[in-house]
Amino acid sequence: MLGGSMKLCNFVALLLLTYGCDVKAQRSEFVHCDREDTIDGTIYDYTIPDVHDSQNISLSDYRGKQEPGANGTEIMNGIQYVRPGSDFVPNFQLFNKLDVNGKEEHPLFTFLKKHCPSTRDGFASKDYLFYSPMKVNDIRWNFEKFLINQNGKPVKRFDASTNPEKIEAHVVQLLTEGISGDLKSVSTERKSTTNTTASNFSPTFINYNELISINIIKSEFKN
Repeated sequence: MLGGSMKLCNFVALLLLTYGCDVKAQRSEFVHCDREDTIDGTIYDYTIPDVHDSQNISLSDYRGKQEPGANGTEIMNGIQYVRPGSDFVPNFQLFNKLDVNGKEEHPLFTFLKKHCPSTRDGFASKDYLFYSPMKVNDIRWNFEKFLINQNGKPVKRFDASTNPEKIEAHVVQLLTEGISGDLKSVSTERKSTTNTTASNFSPTFINYNELISINIIKSEFKN
């Protein structure tokens, strides 16, 4: 009986590989990024072109600064100017959109994805994807978020479906604990979980889409 069951399991697995199945992808609210001491480089090593492609702006210019500068209301005030813009002309630095996946992806996101695994184990239908090549740690959808500490190291990666209100506790945790002596790792291993783990960091900003005041993302999916 045991042998027969094993053969049946192998047969079913073969069918899955041969014909495919509509299996729901597994996802986590967030995952931990690599240990701090294993991450080579920081986001401050990268530049992003401005909206006119006339100059490259170094993220090191934002080291130790809060974004948005005052509070969340400045983001809300800007929503009225989102496409087509109502002739809005910014009097501050505005980043251009960037590719986050594929052969044209910006090095910043190559760096982030290298050290932060995906929160999902599957992809959307290829009918909705228009980039290549596809890689396991690719950004799956709009509103994925990377939490960056004040030293420019990624700490956690949040799924697109994670409510921003659930991220607040992670940010507050880093702000409360701050930096104490030598930097410690966020976790001893990559771990997909919905439980928070204490860490000795303080965030600069949540680095994705409307959660920050700099628009640096280009959607990788068709409407």
